[in-house]
Amino acid sequence: MYPVVVTLLCLLTLLASATSATAKDMALRMIVVRQVDEAKAIRKQLRQGASFCYLAKTKSIAPSRKQWGLSGVVNLNDVHSELQAILRKMKPGQFSDVTALGRHYAVIKVLSPKVPDLLETAKQQMNQGQIKPAIQSARQLLKLEKDNVPAHMLLGVALSESKDFKESVKVIKQARDYAPTEAQILMLLGTVYTKAAFETEKRTYSKQAIGAFRQAMKLNKGFVPAAHLGLGHVHLNLLKQPKKAIPYLKKAADQAPQLARAHQYLIQAYIETKTYPEAWKHMRYAQGKGFKFPKLLAQLHKIKKSSK
Repeated sequence: MYPVVVTLLCLLTLLASATSATAKDMALRMIVVRQVDEAKAIRKQLRQGASFCYLAKTKSIAPSRKQWGLSGVVNLNDVHSELQAILRKMKPGQFSDVTALGRHYAVIKVLSPKVPDLLETAKQQMNQGQIKPAIQSARQLLKLEKDNVPAHMLLGVALSESKDFKESVKVIKQARDYAPTEAQILMLLGTVYTKAAFETEKRTYSKQAIGAFRQAMKLNKGFVPAAHLGLGHVHLNLLKQPKKAIPYLKKAADQAPQLARAHQYLIQAYIETKTYPEAWKHMRYAQGKGFKFPKLLAQLHKIKKSSK
């Protein structure tokens, strides 16, 4: 295929304005970079089996990177004639040669228009509590695009909600294999392990949750407060180690004071370790932030009364 020169702005505007799918419609995923050599290197990685989703998220400079490169649904008849010639030769799942877009360079992947539709359907089904239909929609999507990282994550959540933890972990690990530096996947894995530990009472899941939260922190500092909360939660409520939980919960409460659970669990941990002055101190601090924990407050009053 030969390079095609169109402006990136025009192409993205066209994709953004595309609406319902017809027989001539296709969904496009794009990776846009500044240098032709970088684009060639990315295409080589794709040929070697790398995930298009992941490379779009981590390498592309286009706004679509926030959607893992998904640029929308486009009708072939509305596309620039030279680009149309390229796209017409491609089947769903195929990606283009390096294509010039003004001063930038792109690799474009053609998808069935069902891909974005199925993802949106699965999200809506999850929001409505329709877990089994959401699982079916996500699996149908993955038959069309096996490296679709968001679909793997959504399917993992749905399977977890159905308490199929073994399959949930398997699916989320597949997402991690496709996107190894995405901390959000490890946070999700830690959350699923935590849920599995509560439901099955298997200590192994708790240990695995700890490992996942720690890995997430190493990959992305933005997840540190949530990971500290997760670690504190596991130590306090699963492993029954309130003393070990306190340092994590203190950090979570300091780093993200808007997290109600961080304050709640920290007060709980202070009570369980019988460090009542600290429990009262943090209770007052949390109240000053607008949080109310009536059960913990009643527990503290009962302890205070019994100590007189």
